[in-house]
Amino acid sequence: GKAISLTLSAVPAKPGTITAVPAGCPSPTPNQYDLSIAPVAGVGGLTPYIWKVPVGMVIISGQGTTTLRVQNNTALSTALVSVASDNDCGTSLTTTIAVSSITGSACSSNEMGGLDVEVAENSNGDAMSKAEIARVYPNPNNGSFVLRIKTSNTKDNAQIQLIDMQGRIVKSVIGVNTGGLIQTNITTDPLMIGGNYLVKYTIGSTTGTVKVVINR
Repeated sequence: GKAISLTLSAVPAKPGTITAVPAGCPSPTPNQYDLSIAPVAGVGGLTPYIWKVPVGMVIISGQGTTTLRVQNNTALSTALVSVASDNDCGTSLTTTIAVSSITGSACSSNEMGGLDVEVAENSNGDAMSKAEIARVYPNPNNGSFVLRIKTSNTKDNAQIQLIDMQGRIVKSVIGVNTGGLIQTNITTDPLMIGGNYLVKYTIGSTTGTVKVVINR
């Protein structure tokens, strides 16, 4: 008889631990938090990750992705935020985090991209002081992230390039300088492969780089 080929899939695994950090570190936005999980193999469909939040908490962005931003207005510290991974075969068990763990999180040098900054140089090749502080968050991410730079240069905008490990420029944007603060949202092409990248920024005669990990 005629052979029939079947492709068997399975419900994806339960997501790992949910991590929480205040949104906008190192200068966090009041009552806003970024929640993130590691990518799960085998997810798919319109909503690969299904987040649920308690009454009094509002999802700002990120439903369906590995990183969720929320506005917390609930005083119920024992309430839970949950996330499940999903595909056409079904939905996984949920992973949860208590509101108390979210609101108790804090910024640190190891969170939200840390201080993965190489020593900046001016146009003469001289090392600059550590006046330039750059962070990428969330890091790792799913291809959408924020570059935040605090600089002593209060006038020049930043020329920003995303560079792969082969040295190719895959994206270029301008970061607007507002009195020494540059905060730019960067969204990569959905077809771009995951991996390690460098975010290179030039502000006047100063250049620096920040390492970023994109999980796809």
